[in-house]
Amino acid sequence: MASSLLQFQVLSTAARSTGVSKSKGSSTASRTRYHNQHWISSYRTKKLVRSSFLDCTKDELKRTQRSILQLCSSSLDESKDILSSENISSVRDTKAVLLYVGATSVQWVLLIGSLWALQALTGYLDAAPGVSNWVSKVLVIGYFGSMSLKSRVFSFLNNSRPTVDKDGKKMSVMDGVIRPSWMPPPLAFPIIWSTITLLRTASSVIIWEACGRSLLVPPIMMMMLHLSIGDTWNTINNVERRKGTAVVGVLFVWISVIVTVKLFFDTDMLAGIILAPSAAWLTIASFLVYTIWDLNGRDSLYPMKEADEL
Repeated sequence: MASSLLQFQVLSTAARSTGVSKSKGSSTASRTRYHNQHWISSYRTKKLVRSSFLDCTKDELKRTQRSILQLCSSSLDESKDILSSENISSVRDTKAVLLYVGATSVQWVLLIGSLWALQALTGYLDAAPGVSNWVSKVLVIGYFGSMSLKSRVFSFLNNSRPTVDKDGKKMSVMDGVIRPSWMPPPLAFPIIWSTITLLRTASSVIIWEACGRSLLVPPIMMMMLHLSIGDTWNTINNVERRKGTAVVGVLFVWISVIVTVKLFFDTDMLAGIILAPSAAWLTIASFLVYTIWDLNGRDSLYPMKEADEL
């Protein structure tokens, strides 16, 4: 009986131990399954969020790409329309180019003719008894002064100069034109050109005397060509207001003054030094013309005209 009771207690104890072990094992498995399920659920959630974000990003990129393509397409269409309209409404004005070259050439020939006439007159006066040499000199000074100021009287182009208002703050040729900040005030231009007129006159008279009182010499003839080119440029820039063509024209003006200064300097150093500020100013003026052209849309360098003007 005692042994049976002992066996029963041992079996009961083993059974409880086995139950506890099973209970513990079951609890550990449950926790493991829970953690696995939680991790899987978290992974799936993160994957879903990432997928949704990528889908949204792709949609945004597609919409942005479509917007950019539509914008580029519309801009291209507008550019084509503008170019098409320009090609239809404007044509090259070759007649104007021929007119500029012809007018410059004719004016130069007329100025050379006036030099020849003045040479004949001064030669006669210098040879005349009782006539002072100062008479010829006064005539030559007056001639160079008037040509430096009004050489355009020999041009058949419209060479009217731009006007400045009473306050000296506005120039007619600059109406509606974008100007650089460093451009001199309008009142400065008449002062500058009046000074250049005096320098041209003084240097030309020195050359005349240095060449034995002869007017038909290369330096003076080059000065006349420089004046002719300048007058034609004035028509292009200030009358016709062709900013692009004026850029090309002012290049010829600048080259002609550089050559003139060089010839003056080689003939008489003092004359070249006196005329040099003219070249310095025209260098600045050339850059000013280019800058105004650049700021105002870069018109065609070749003269253009409306098709209906043909």
